[in-house]
Amino acid sequence: MPATAIYYRDARDLDEHHRLQRFFEWLERHGIETRGSQDFARPWYQRERYGSNLIQLAVDAMEAAHDGASLVIVAGDAKLIPLLTRLEKMDVPVTLISSLAVPASIAPPPPLVDLAEEFIDLNEDERFFLGSD
Repeated sequence: MPATAIYYRDARDLDEHHRLQRFFEWLERHGIETRGSQDFARPWYQRERYGSNLIQLAVDAMEAAHDGASLVIVAGDAKLIPLLTRLEKMDVPVTLISSLAVPASIAPPPPLVDLAEEFIDLNEDERFFLGSD
């Protein structure tokens, strides 16, 4: 099965979208699709902005799981615990890529790490270091 790379964006508002524009262009140049809400400029979106990318990620992950895919998720959000719990019950292998060498406020919580079939710490895996690091 071919690999698919998707970045689930969650721009907070139009200003943040503009700040991230070069990053979004880089993703496009490298064939990485972006998904997530496109409504961040609408007034009603302000109350919907947190986690909309995770909803899209969960929908896509469940669809891929039903198609027999193995999943690699680069994230650390505790809101993903229910998704990984469900995927574990479905016997879908999930590799979680994140880092524990960051402040606790953004590190993946232990239950999320425990749910992954494999956990790869970005800080400890030389595949993620650039030659100039």
